[in-house]
Amino acid sequence: MMNTATQIKSLLNQLSLESTPSKAVFFKTSVGDYAEYDQFIGVAVPDLRKVAKQFSVLSLTELQLLLDSPINEERLLALLILVSQYQKSSAEEKDQFYHFYMRNLKHVNNWNLVDASAHLIAGDYLHSNTNKDILLVLAKSDNLWERRIAIVATWHFMPIRTMPVML
Repeated sequence: MMNTATQIKSLLNQLSLESTPSKAVFFKTSVGDYAEYDQFIGVAVPDLRKVAKQFSVLSLTELQLLLDSPINEERLLALLILVSQYQKSSAEEKDQFYHFYMRNLKHVNNWNLVDASAHLIAGDYLHSNTNKDILLVLAKSDNLWERRIAIVATWHFMPIRTMPVML
């Protein structure tokens, strides 16, 4: 019997086969580049968002299986689902989702993964938390992605300001 994560991986592989060359991804995956060890199968983000809605109630165990994947799209899908679950959760559940996210930072290791999740989970959680020391720890990290997470998480702290229309 297949688990849900296995079913999702199969579905993503099918979507990859159906994708057109115009949906190519543009990440620096050469030796020495920031995404050297990342693998891509070519599933477009709008397709990932549809799959995320379809599997929106995945358990943390199933999300962990996707986050452990070397495939970028599988990790992004897990993060999209995690963000959705976090946003719909109670304060107690938010705590659980935040800690799950923080335990899995090693898998949030590309700009698309960070930018799709850091401000929506870590930023939201830390905004209402008096202790934001983790942001300084991450900002001082030797790890590029942890530094980016520290920066992107603060997006949540910024008030939305409207710019005057210049005619």
